[in-house]
Amino acid sequence: MPTFEQYLRAGYPVIWVSTLEPHRAEAKLAERATLVSEPVTCHWDIVSGFGEIGKPGQACSPIQAVKRASEQSNAVTFLWNFHRFMAAIDVIQQIQNAIPALKSNGSRIVILAPDAEKLPPELSRHVVLWDFPLPTRAELAETVAKVQQDAGLTAAPPDTIQDAALGLTASEAEAALALSVIERHA
Repeated sequence: MPTFEQYLRAGYPVIWVSTLEPHRAEAKLAERATLVSEPVTCHWDIVSGFGEIGKPGQACSPIQAVKRASEQSNAVTFLWNFHRFMAAIDVIQQIQNAIPALKSNGSRIVILAPDAEKLPPELSRHVVLWDFPLPTRAELAETVAKVQQDAGLTAAPPDTIQDAALGLTASEAEAALALSVIERHA
C-alpha cells in the first residue's frame, strides 16, 4: 500500500484518512507532509474553525472550509470529523468543485474520520482512502516511559508492556497504563 507521502507526491487532491486518533494523525501527517514539500498546514473543525495549525482559527462552515482549502497554494488542510457533513449535497458539490483548484495549486485536503462508510459514491473515484496505523512498538515504548516517569516508577520490562498495549490507540494505551499504576502501583 502506498504511503501518505506517496499520495501527496502523486497529487491526490483529497485523502480520506481512517483514524480514531485525529490529534495523533494530524501531528504525524503534518510532519510527514514536510518531507514532501514545505506546505502550509491548516486545520478545520466545526468548533475551532479554519486556520494554520497552531494558530487560532476563524469560524466557517464545512463548505467554506473546503473553499478556503482549495484557495491555498501548497497547503495540506486537515478536516476533522468531516464525515458528519458528507451526506449534504452542497458539501459533495463543493468538494467536486474544489478538486481542479486543489490539483492546480498543489494543495491537498485530508479528511480525518473513523472510517470511510460515509464516503458518497459521487466522490468515490476522486478520494483516496488510507488507514492511519496504530502506534508502533517504538511509540508505545515512549508512552510507557512517559507514564512510568510521571508516576515516579522504575522501568519495568518494556517488551511485556508493549506487547500488552499492541492494538490500542496511543490514548487507550496511556489510559490503560495509568489505570494499572493507580490500581497496582506498578
